[in-house]
This record gives sequence, structure tokens and C-alpha cells, in this order.
Amino acid sequence: MLLDAPAPNPALGFGPIAEAFASIIEASEPRFAIGIFGDWGSGKTTLMETIESKLDRDTAIPVRFNAWRYEREPELLVPLLDTIRQSLVNWAAVQSQGTRTDKAIKAARRIGRVVRALAAGASVEVGLVPGAKLTYDAAKAIDQLRDGTDSGNAEDQPQSLYFGGFTKLSEAVEEFLTGDISRIVVFVDDLDRCLPSSAIQVLEAMKLFFDLPGFVFVVGLDQRIIERAVASRFGSISPAATDAGVPSISDSRDSQIRIAGEYLKKLFQVPYSLQPVLLAQLDELLDAMYAEAALESGQVDDLRSRVRPYLRYVAGDERVNPREIKRFINTYTLQTLVRPELDPHVVLALQTIAFHPEWQAAYDMIVTDWPSFREALERHRTGNGDGLGSVWPTGSVVPSDFLRYAGSALASPLAEAQDLEPYLSSLQTAGSTPGWIRPAYRAVGEIRRILRQLQHPGRDDQLASGITWQLNTLVSGLPTPAGVEDPQLPPVLASIRTVTAEIETAEKNEKDPDRLAALASELDSNLTRLERELRFLRRRASFYPTGN
Repeated sequence: MLLDAPAPNPALGFGPIAEAFASIIEASEPRFAIGIFGDWGSGKTTLMETIESKLDRDTAIPVRFNAWRYEREPELLVPLLDTIRQSLVNWAAVQSQGTRTDKAIKAARRIGRVVRALAAGASVEVGLVPGAKLTYDAAKAIDQLRDGTDSGNAEDQPQSLYFGGFTKLSEAVEEFLTGDISRIVVFVDDLDRCLPSSAIQVLEAMKLFFDLPGFVFVVGLDQRIIERAVASRFGSISPAATDAGVPSISDSRDSQIRIAGEYLKKLFQVPYSLQPVLLAQLDELLDAMYAEAALESGQVDDLRSRVRPYLRYVAGDERVNPREIKRFINTYTLQTLVRPELDPHVVLALQTIAFHPEWQAAYDMIVTDWPSFREALERHRTGNGDGLGSVWPTGSVVPSDFLRYAGSALASPLAEAQDLEPYLSSLQTAGSTPGWIRPAYRAVGEIRRILRQLQHPGRDDQLASGITWQLNTLVSGLPTPAGVEDPQLPPVLASIRTVTAEIETAEKNEKDPDRLAALASELDSNLTRLERELRFLRRRASFYPTGN
């Protein structure tokens, strides 16, 4: 398996980039922040760890802080300070005994005192619902800061927790950062995986450190996610109105984005955006992945000869997401190990459709009504009739890259497969699709099959009851919070039930073919809306598992 971990020997030019950043960190006054911006899986962590490896440990002390790991802490400043304290202790442990070691241990103890003070003042109320309510006893925290040195003169002691705490921090750092040790470099990772409130906490804590000597922050983040987090906190205030001294509420998306952008510009003096991996670099990336994982030659040969052609389509719009490539390869590897009787070419042909973000409609139709889709696919490949357009959802266009894929030799194993059930089951158990998706889509497919019978001369007069039964099956299998988290779903289901009831009435009383045809068309439109909502729920389930 290819692990989702930073590469110890990164490819694609990360080495020179890391060298440049290490030089900036070591040569500049240590009171600034570097922002490394990139999409999910673009290599932010790898670049940060490469930068860390280039630093001279005799002059710079690196600190790794994973914001997501401590997200449940009520006040993220506490684990951030504690991580800095532990890093000083770890650095001192590998140094030869001397003045530098003594100063590091002394600074760590002083920082620990601040951490204890902050923790002593906090208490958390945990309710029955997720989340916690934080209350704070500032006086108790200030007493902890004094550490038994209170002379009895209140005017000699700090009255503000943050003033007293950061005075202690400043004293500890100033005394330690003398001579050849000049900076503490804090690497903040996984900030964009945190909830918006937690991400803002870390960013605000970083701003406090800019008033202390010797700190450099290197932060990896997805700019779009952090901008949304900032906008959720500050985006309701119009900049122009605030400048005039009169706050006003603004719902303008442009205003929110502008505020968030300005916030990040002020926070990160050195921004750097990771360039996407291009399709032309895919082979270089794959070779680095295989070498890092130390794959056996037989597996590498299989990946290069059989899997590599499909990755061209998984990459999409000429850009490659390294993490998604790893997921694709690992899913294929798992399926072929667990189900060795399956044809690996069919596995890959189906998996490619499931992984492509713009081809979800095709995968949905395969799950819903494989025989009809297979016939359309065959017509497309032979140039006979409308092909895939005849089964594609109403109101949408078949993507051009999917048309190319469907007509290529890579899709021929899929077109020739008679029974996809074992392959769909295998793909689901490999973790690529939530468990409820196949039963839900089967129910939609059955409803569409019943619809086609409505205009059949010898049809049964009890078709509406079949639609109702399938609809109930579909709803009972959906994830529990679906109706709450997707406000569009209940109205769609209600519309389907209303039209179904009208069909039942028309079947019993009217016997009017034109009326039934009109109702069938209306129901078909509602089913298209339902499929759209199911695709939404499927995407949501990949980020917020429901256990269903």
C-alpha cells in the first residue's frame, strides 16, 4: 500500500524550494510567518518537513504542531505552548551538557509555568450534546503564574493573565535566545482540517507570538478553506463601515472574501502557493511513490502496465492530486487481493468512473440500471444511435472526457461485462462508496423501470403500488441525518409521493393514457432531482461518515 505520509525524499523539485525557505528563515529577523498554500493532498506537509530537514539545528529549534490533533482542547493556545515547551526539552536532550542545555531547560520550565497557569484557570462543562462550554477563572490562573513569589504587594504582580503570561514567555525566550541559538521555528500543519472556530484560534494565537522575539511560523493550509473560516468569523462586518466607525452587516460574498484575503495578507508576510502537479509529471511522481513504498518488482510492473493508463483519466483536467492517485492505487490493490477472481481490467474500468469527480452521473446510472447503461455504452462505442446521451440525466450534458473514455480501449472490459454485481460489491467494500448508495440507486432504477411500463399496452394496473414500495425502501435505507442535512431532499420525496398518488388515482379511475404519460414525465423529472440529491449525499458521506 502507498501510505498517505510525507515523502522523505520528495520529488518534483521540493528540494530546492525547501533550501530557499530554510535560507530565508535562518537569514531574516525571526518575527514573521510563512504561508504555504495548496489544495488537499498537494504536498504541503512534505514541503514543510523538507524545510525542517534543511534547518541548522545549532541555530534554529524546530517545533511541529498538528492543529487537528488538539482540536478538542478548549483553548488551543495551551497545547501550542506545551508543544513548544516539549520541543525545547527534546532539543536539550540531544545536546552536550553546557550553558545552552541549561538555558533550554530553564526556558522550558518557565513556559511550562505559563501552560499550567492557563490550564489552571480553565474549566470545561461537558453536556450531553457534542461540544464543550469553556469557563475561565482568571484570578486562579494569575495566582498560578506567581509561583509563590508574591511579596505581598499587589501592585508588583500582574493583574492581567495575558500580560503576565506573555511577560513570562518573553523573559524565558529572551534569556534562551542568546548567542548562537537565535530562533524557534514552529511548523503548523493540518490547520485546514480543523473546524472554522479552531482554525481561527490557532491563527489568533500566532499573532500573539509576533510580539515575542525569535519566533518564525511556517503554516500549511488550503487558502480557500481558511478564507471561509475567516469569513465565518469576520465576514459579516463591512470594511468600509468599520473604518467609518459604524459597523454594518453585509451579506456580500465579495466582501467576505475581501476581508478574509486581507486578514491572511497581514498574517503571512511570506506567502507561497504550491504549483499543481501536471500530467506530464505523473510518471516522475509515480516512480517516487513506488520507490518510497519499496514495492516489489512484480507489483510495480502491474501498476506501470495495467494501472498507469487509467490514471490519465483519474487525473482529470491536466492536474494531478498525489493523495487521490495513492487512494486509487490502494483501492485497486485491495480489491485484487481480496477478490483475486475478479477481472482486474473490469475493476479498473469501473473504479476510474467512480473516482472521477465529474463522472458521478455515469456511476449512478451503472448502479441504478446497468443493462440500460450497457446498451447505451455499446451504441456509443459502435456509433449506432444516440448512445450515452439517451440515458444521461435530463438537463445535463455528457462530459467530453467521459465520451472519450467510454469509446477507448480502456472501457471495453466494462462494455463486455455481463454482470457487474460482484465488481460493485467489491468497490463498495474497498471503501469508495457508502453502503447505502447501491440499494438507494437500485430503488430509483426500479421506479424508472416501472415508469417505462406505464405506456405499455399490456401493463399491470397496480404500478403505482410498486413505485410506493420502492420509494419506501429507498427512504428507509438513507443515512439517518440525510433529511436534516440536505434540506432539498424532503421536498423532492414529497413531490414523488404526490405524483405517485395521482398515478394511482389515474390508474383506477381515469384510464387516460395521455394523463398517465404526463404524470410519468413529471415523475421522471422528480427522479432526476432525487438522483442529484443522492449524489450530494454521497459526496457528503465521504467527508462525514454516518456509519450506515
